Amino acid sequence: MKIKPAKKDRRVRLTRQRLHQALLSLAIERGYDAVTVQDVLDQAEIARSTFYAHFRDKEDLLLSGFRDQESALFCSTHSGSGVFTGLALALFQHVYENKALAMAFSGSPSSQMIFAHLRNMIIVEVRERLNAQSSLATKEIPDELIVQFVGGTLFNLLIWWIDHNFPYSAQEMGNACEKLITRSLEFRTTFNNESI
Repeated sequence: MKIKPAKKDRRVRLTRQRLHQALLSLAIERGYDAVTVQDVLDQAEIARSTFYAHFRDKEDLLLSGFRDQESALFCSTHSGSGVFTGLALALFQHVYENKALAMAFSGSPSSQMIFAHLRNMIIVEVRERLNAQSSLATKEIPDELIVQFVGGTLFNLLIWWIDHNFPYSAQEMGNACEKLITRSLEFRTTFNNESI
């Protein structure tokens, strides 16, 4: 009896979700670096051959989960008048909702790989938003410098916030970042106008 494609896709999706959830719960419990692929398999009750049919290793499993969440994280942040409206708040809220996980990764030897992926994810989103706003184009300050500045600012404040045990609410951090970014973009426009 052949398995219908829709049923097979659903089964694949559920298997991947079980593995990812097992990894995250173990990372919170033991710390990400202490978790092995075998630990994940035992927790998810999935065979080793099934794991390697989907993922290369533990890092691939982790990053695939991040990639699955990216579109859901950013798709709801395009509302409002500003090019970056809602972006900072969505990031800070998402991290706060996953506070235990953020703390499990912070300071671990593998945090560099994880945070590099997070930084790249932010940079890509900032670049896409800026490219969609041709009215913000300027010859005085290249777009890529603005992308790196805004993305780097968001990322660095996010890491600072995690490392300092969330001293401000997600709302406060999101609002502060949005004000800083807006003022930077105003400076960009002013700089451009004064230079002409």
